[in-house]
Amino acid sequence: EELLAATGADLAGVHAADLALSTANGAVPIYVDGGRIFNPGSYFEFYGQGLDTLYTDSNVYRLEVNGAAALKMAVDQTRMARKVRPASYYMETVAVEHNNKYGYLATNGDPWYDTLMYTTTGLQFTRDDLVVDNYVDAAPSTLIAEMWGMTDLANPIKHHVQLDFNGQPVADTYFVGQAVETVNEQVPAGSVQEGVNTVTFTIPNDEGGEYDIVALEMYGLTYPRAFVARDGQLDFSGTADAFRVTDLDSNQIVAYRVDGDMPIRLSRIKVVSRNGAYTATFAGSQGEASYYVSTEAALAAPEMALS
Repeated sequence: EELLAATGADLAGVHAADLALSTANGAVPIYVDGGRIFNPGSYFEFYGQGLDTLYTDSNVYRLEVNGAAALKMAVDQTRMARKVRPASYYMETVAVEHNNKYGYLATNGDPWYDTLMYTTTGLQFTRDDLVVDNYVDAAPSTLIAEMWGMTDLANPIKHHVQLDFNGQPVADTYFVGQAVETVNEQVPAGSVQEGVNTVTFTIPNDEGGEYDIVALEMYGLTYPRAFVARDGQLDFSGTADAFRVTDLDSNQIVAYRVDGDMPIRLSRIKVVSRNGAYTATFAGSQGEASYYVSTEAALAAPEMALS
């Protein structure tokens, strides 16, 4: 309430049930804390989503006093069953996508790409910036990459790209002309290492062309990771009877589950202190869902302005 008042929107005394939040796509559910009347010390939470466009990721949310348009956040009060073992890992995807160059000929819908791999005699291009943390050797890991051809001649050139992960071959792919090529291949067992991992792209130019030109869009790794918070937060997807998130720096913890597009606030969170940090344990759901766990201090706050 204090942050709103500082912008000139003093909502003290308003019935909490009359607070309505919306975007251009419609009503957004909110969770209001502080009693039936919105007063100093009261606050509300919502599941915010940025836009996914070429030009901005900022989204606009409108708050108004309009009980007819208000949408209340669903709250899950499910208690975690006794003697349930929480999941030991989830599948994390770390992606490297540098928007270094602009190409109006891009065929993947995104003109911004990482780099141009051009060769007449053969090229080996190595990147040492794929960082893995809290790796758990419990499931196969997958190398992902996207690239597209930069040539579209009368007789289209066949592109040939080989991918290695930490010095071990993973993929050997061919594609023609300006086609978009996506790689999704398991890496050899035992090849993932904690910390920096290396991805090497080799273009042998052995298909009879005078040259080969390929635009690199992104690359990354999907790997099993322990439920360890980063900077007071952890986002993950999974299916399990229970989850346990460690290394949180406060006992004031908020958790949400998102089933499809529907956010649900989790109210039954067991918090314990371990080795100077906090661990949060809570019930999962029967189906695949996304989870967002955060300390209150690490929650994002929107920029606010009167309209």
